[in-house]
Amino acid sequence: MPLVKTLKIICTTVALVITMALACSACLEGQLRSEGSSCQIDKDCGPGLFCDQSAGRCAPPPSADASSDSDAETKPIWIVSPANGSFVGNRIDVRVEVASPSMVERIEIWLDGQLIATYSKGPVSFERQLDSVDAGLHVLSATLRDRAGRLFAAQAAFELDTAPPEVELFSASAVVAKDPLAVTVAATDRSGLVSIVAWIEGAEKTIPASEKVLGSGIRVFEFGTNGLSLGEHTVLVVATDRAGLSTTKAKAFLVQNVPSSACANDLQCTTGFCSQGVCCESRCNGDCESCNTSGKEGKCEHLSIAVGNKTCKANCADDLDCENTYFCSSGQCIPDIVALSKGGYFHYCVGRADDSVSCWGSNTFGQLGDGTTTDRFFPGEVFGLSGKIKQVENTAYASCVLTEDGVVRCWGINHAGDIGLGPSVVYSGVPVALRFPTGRKALQLASGLRHSCALLDDASVHCWGSNEFGQSGWFSDASQTVVWQPTPVAGLGAVDSIGLGWDHSCAKLRAGTLACWGRNNTGQLGDGSQSDSAFPVMVKQRDTVGKIAVFDASSVVSISGGYRQTCVLTSAGLAYCWGLNISGEACLGTRTGLEPFVSLPVRSNDRDLKFDQYQVGGGHSCGRLRDSQELICCGWNDFGQASTLTTEGNVITPTKAIADKVAGFSTLGQTSCATLPNGSLYFFGNNQDGILGTGPTSGLVLPTRTPTAPRWLP
Repeated sequence: MPLVKTLKIICTTVALVITMALACSACLEGQLRSEGSSCQIDKDCGPGLFCDQSAGRCAPPPSADASSDSDAETKPIWIVSPANGSFVGNRIDVRVEVASPSMVERIEIWLDGQLIATYSKGPVSFERQLDSVDAGLHVLSATLRDRAGRLFAAQAAFELDTAPPEVELFSASAVVAKDPLAVTVAATDRSGLVSIVAWIEGAEKTIPASEKVLGSGIRVFEFGTNGLSLGEHTVLVVATDRAGLSTTKAKAFLVQNVPSSACANDLQCTTGFCSQGVCCESRCNGDCESCNTSGKEGKCEHLSIAVGNKTCKANCADDLDCENTYFCSSGQCIPDIVALSKGGYFHYCVGRADDSVSCWGSNTFGQLGDGTTTDRFFPGEVFGLSGKIKQVENTAYASCVLTEDGVVRCWGINHAGDIGLGPSVVYSGVPVALRFPTGRKALQLASGLRHSCALLDDASVHCWGSNEFGQSGWFSDASQTVVWQPTPVAGLGAVDSIGLGWDHSCAKLRAGTLACWGRNNTGQLGDGSQSDSAFPVMVKQRDTVGKIAVFDASSVVSISGGYRQTCVLTSAGLAYCWGLNISGEACLGTRTGLEPFVSLPVRSNDRDLKFDQYQVGGGHSCGRLRDSQELICCGWNDFGQASTLTTEGNVITPTKAIADKVAGFSTLGQTSCATLPNGSLYFFGNNQDGILGTGPTSGLVLPTRTPTAPRWLP
């Protein structure tokens, strides 16, 4: 029994000691957990507190709102560089800020989901070479784990451009000694240009140059030639981007003496006429070399004042005196018209058989492509183009061409992204190539009033320009009213063809349906409503029992949009239209009568007419009959744009437009034009701003009810 008693005493004593120790520990722990207690490391502080090293005291972590999108200082972590939507060169500058540097336990930097850097303090700043990273869109992420165990993140998307600047150089091929040499440079780069410099190589002394800035990448340099010897010289241009990548372009030019046949006007020439300071009749090209075309003596034609090109065109009496791809006009052989713009409001452009493009009319923003802003009332050549012309398109104040190699070049105004060169370019008086995703080519080009779209070889559609009504596509930011560069349209899938109206766009999908987007105030989107939509909506129709269903577009071969109307042509030669019909432009005629607008597709006529071409203009529509090749039109006709054979203001039933058969045609704003089988071109309708190409106008609205040919020679 004494042993048992002794063991009980020992156990009781041990339990008392343990209890007292735990009590002391709890007391000490309570002191360490209290806010303001002294500490050396975070473990000295209890749950919910950390050791503030600057004060040596336990403190609660600072509050931080991870979801805040207000000022950067209210966020736990944010990315300063690169910024969302920015372009960078082949080296990325990473700058990450944090709200509470003392709270940082770990910062991780990720590029496209791959960890690239780790830090134990902030802020973070470093550079990284991106030579092994593909061009295109990338995402930079930053994560912050603070000393309280919380995790925060920030993200920024940027586009990487590893290509050097694209540069196009334009200047005269010859200049008279002591006369200035003008050099126009058009340079583009997605990451941004740093500098554009130009000089004359091999000059005996430095040649000073004046410089005129027309936009971010558009420069006009003017060199004096007093210090240059006679003979050939070379002008060099170097454009450098933010990544330090540069492109050099060179162009040779000739300095020559003033020819003996120099003149100031036609009166100083014994025979012939004065063309850019030279008397020309059967000899031309500045140095008056003999000119002979197809065995027929020709005259010198002045093609472009800005460039100074002159070429010989054979004299002719009729088309038989010209080569197969030329027609006879005013005694001269002129290249056939092979491409008509499907737009044109204050100016007009055409593609010709010699792969040149001619423009005329208003030139306030350089939309004629001759490097000037001077209006021209006769056709003149656009310079700086190359490749076989496939399509020509005009918006209100800009022009674009698509060549067979899949390149799109634009020139003119850029206030609303009209020419797709970015917000820093105001306008360009010379053609500049647009950029699409690497390796992609354009198959089709279409333009509206202030926007354009291209169908690419991967069946995607990229648009640029005005987006006031969503006509250039849907964006998460509904306030994006301008699309500055070619941007893919969301919600389409694979596309076969496209067609644009003034403020709306449409596409035929490979699924056999039609989708439209943009303005819809008169039902031009064809979905049965009058609601604008930046996201593509399906065109619908009434079936045989009156129910509304998706429009069957499997047989559609072309789409055309106009002022507030859309029409499609099927392989059977039938036209279906929807949208505005206030002037009879839907060609409904006697079938349903005149309606202000139709919001679902309807057959355009009830006379069983079959077309092989169909287009919509600025209040009228036209089609070429498949069998007779006659041009039939409906709609607004105040200026004779729908028919030269009637004086009716509105033509509500299909009516013959001109007496001749036509090879092709185009419906413009208030004008129409047609090419005849011999390749010649005729206009009828409003001649405001000299769009008919027949000479200066008074600026008034001038109806032309007689088909009129442009004056191809001034």
